[in-house]
Amino acid sequence: EHFSDLGRWSRPEGGVFVWVSLQADLDTAELFHKAIEKRVAYIPGGVFSVDGATRNALRLNFSNVKPQAIQEGVARLAGVVREALDAL
Repeated sequence: EHFSDLGRWSRPEGGVFVWVSLQADLDTAELFHKAIEKRVAYIPGGVFSVDGATRNALRLNFSNVKPQAIQEGVARLAGVVREALDAL
Protein backbone atom coordinates (compact mmCIF):
# COMPACT_ATOMS: atom_id res chain seq x y z
CA GLU A 1 0.00 0.00 0.00
CA HIS A 2 2.68 2.56 0.99
CA PHE A 3 5.76 1.05 -0.57
CA SER A 4 4.73 -0.72 -3.78
CA ASP A 5 6.41 1.78 -6.10
CA LEU A 6 9.54 2.25 -3.98
CA GLY A 7 11.19 -1.15 -3.77
CA ARG A 8 11.14 -4.91 -4.19
CA TRP A 9 10.73 -7.62 -1.57
CA SER A 10 9.46 -11.13 -1.26
CA ARG A 11 6.98 -12.53 1.20
CA PRO A 12 8.99 -14.39 3.85
CA GLU A 13 8.26 -18.09 4.27
CA GLY A 14 9.88 -18.15 7.69
CA GLY A 15 12.08 -16.13 9.96
CA VAL A 16 11.41 -12.68 11.31
CA PHE A 17 12.84 -10.33 8.66
CA VAL A 18 11.92 -8.91 5.27
CA TRP A 19 14.69 -7.94 2.83
CA VAL A 20 13.84 -4.82 0.81
CA SER A 21 15.78 -3.53 -2.21
CA LEU A 22 15.39 0.12 -3.20
CA GLN A 23 16.58 2.06 -6.24
CA ALA A 24 20.30 1.56 -6.85
CA ASP A 25 21.15 5.22 -6.17
CA LEU A 26 19.77 5.20 -2.61
CA ASP A 27 22.01 4.42 0.35
CA THR A 28 20.09 2.99 3.30
CA ALA A 29 22.97 3.76 5.69
CA GLU A 30 22.57 7.44 4.80
CA LEU A 31 18.78 7.25 5.24
CA PHE A 32 18.98 5.47 8.59
CA HIS A 33 19.13 8.57 10.84
CA LYS A 34 16.24 10.21 8.97
CA ALA A 35 14.19 7.06 9.55
CA ILE A 36 15.08 7.10 13.25
CA GLU A 37 13.83 10.70 13.43
CA LYS A 38 10.49 9.35 12.16
CA ARG A 39 10.63 6.64 14.86
CA VAL A 40 11.15 3.72 12.49
CA ALA A 41 14.26 1.54 12.37
CA TYR A 42 15.83 -1.02 10.07
CA ILE A 43 19.22 -2.57 9.46
CA PRO A 44 21.06 -1.14 6.43
CA GLY A 45 21.78 -3.85 3.86
CA GLY A 46 25.45 -3.02 3.46
CA VAL A 47 26.28 -4.73 6.75
CA PHE A 48 25.11 -8.04 5.25
CA SER A 49 27.36 -8.03 2.21
CA VAL A 50 31.01 -9.04 2.24
CA ASP A 51 32.13 -5.94 0.37
CA GLY A 52 29.40 -3.56 1.68
CA ALA A 53 28.04 -3.16 -1.84
CA THR A 54 24.40 -3.82 -0.99
CA ARG A 55 23.88 -0.21 0.04
CA ASN A 56 20.42 0.18 -1.49
CA ALA A 57 18.84 -2.60 0.58
CA LEU A 58 17.53 -2.90 4.11
CA ARG A 59 16.29 -5.55 6.49
CA LEU A 60 13.02 -5.04 8.40
CA ASN A 61 12.02 -7.04 11.45
CA PHE A 62 8.34 -7.93 11.75
CA SER A 63 8.39 -10.14 14.85
CA ASN A 64 6.45 -9.16 17.93
CA VAL A 65 4.85 -6.16 16.20
CA LYS A 66 1.14 -5.62 15.77
CA PRO A 67 -0.09 -5.30 12.16
CA GLN A 68 -1.21 -1.70 12.75
CA ALA A 69 2.28 -0.78 13.95
CA ILE A 70 3.85 -2.46 10.91
CA GLN A 71 1.57 -0.50 8.59
CA GLU A 72 2.43 2.77 10.35
CA GLY A 73 6.15 1.99 10.29
CA VAL A 74 6.10 1.17 6.58
CA ALA A 75 4.19 4.41 5.88
CA ARG A 76 6.82 6.41 7.80
CA LEU A 77 9.66 4.62 6.04
CA ALA A 78 8.02 5.25 2.65
CA GLY A 79 7.96 8.96 3.49
CA VAL A 80 11.69 8.91 4.24
CA VAL A 81 12.43 7.11 0.97
CA ARG A 82 10.22 9.49 -1.03
CA GLU A 83 12.01 12.52 0.47
CA ALA A 84 15.37 11.01 -0.50
CA LEU A 85 14.18 10.34 -4.05
CA ASP A 86 12.86 13.90 -4.37
CA ALA A 87 16.29 15.21 -3.32
CA LEU A 88 18.10 13.29 -6.09
